Amino acid sequence: MTADLLELAFPARSKRRNLSDMPESDVSEADLSGKGTVTRGVCLCGAVAFEVGGPLEPVVNCHCGQCRKMTGHYLASTNASHEDFRFIRDGGLKWYHASDTARRGFCRDCGATLFWEQHGSGRIAIAAGSLEKAPGLTTAGHIFVADKAAYYDLEDGLPQFAQDGEFKKMTD
Repeated sequence: MTADLLELAFPARSKRRNLSDMPESDVSEADLSGKGTVTRGVCLCGAVAFEVGGPLEPVVNCHCGQCRKMTGHYLASTNASHEDFRFIRDGGLKWYHASDTARRGFCRDCGATLFWEQHGSGRIAIAAGSLEKAPGLTTAGHIFVADKAAYYDLEDGLPQFAQDGEFKKMTD
């Protein structure tokens, strides 16, 4: 594809800003100084940017109906504690209260799926694809496979759980 065709097919691609090019805001939920490794993430257009200090949990692929509707496929996410997380930029952040127990965060400008947060958990799930670089991040398995769509198979050899309870028991 030529550059002109790419621009026509994917106009947001050329408008995406690198995280390092964006000014920092005064929005912060955590002091990450002294946390060691910092992993940065950003939405497609750059209106939401964040940092995670410290280790990220392995990626979990969620095939529940809500994740499939939110992403158009399934959600691959890692998670971190609130203490290890902070926003650099949140001008485009919009929260959708998907249920009585959780909310989902996305960019209202570009539509990027970014977060899932269970109320009172002290943790935030982060869409793995939003991370700029995450060396060493691996995928642990699949949850809610009983709800997965019929158009794809799971043949990667990773553990599969009908819901999420057995997975939680395995990782606790």
